[in-house]
Amino acid sequence: MPSLATTTYNKLLQDVETLVGLHSGSGAPGRPSGNNEPLLRAAVVLLVTAWENYIEQAVEEAFDHVLIQVGGQPQLLSDHLQKVIQKEAQKSAWSVTGDGWRSVALAEVKSLVNDLNNAASGQVDALIAKALGIATFIDGVSWQSKSASSVRADLRSLVNEVRGEIVHKGTTPSALNLAGFSEWKNFVTKLVARTDAVLATGVASTYGAPPW
Repeated sequence: MPSLATTTYNKLLQDVETLVGLHSGSGAPGRPSGNNEPLLRAAVVLLVTAWENYIEQAVEEAFDHVLIQVGGQPQLLSDHLQKVIQKEAQKSAWSVTGDGWRSVALAEVKSLVNDLNNAASGQVDALIAKALGIATFIDGVSWQSKSASSVRADLRSLVNEVRGEIVHKGTTPSALNLAGFSEWKNFVTKLVARTDAVLATGVASTYGAPPW
């Protein structure tokens, strides 16, 4: 069963496909010729937004499950969260007594998610390691004809280079066309599916049961 985050991704992907359907080369009848670069730029930004939204929701969804799995044992949480709880305890022991540590951990995960302003490979690794205790997560994400190192490189390229040029320079990357965009869309959609599966397996291995 996929995560709820996947459902949200699929809804956003429909918006992406609707936008790309306006492209004059989409094959849809009655599409006028003209400058399609604004469409492609917007589609790339929305596609990357869909991926970022997915990873944020998936981490929060997984962590809600983790809190149930660890029961009353905060020492089972990630090293990062344990340090945050210990630091809070130094300020006020009352803040972490009873179920107080849960509120501290949950607030920290929400803060980590909110601070994610770039869902490239390294940033995703860092978020998942801190929130869920799974190190170098992207190293476990691959599929047929796509190695983990290739996934890592392509995700970095899409987020930092392709989207980065659009957002920060307002220009269209020279290699971006309709066919190229379709490849990126297929890549991200497969990435979401594999991330969902690998994340479920990783959480099950670390905490005893899959989150979805």
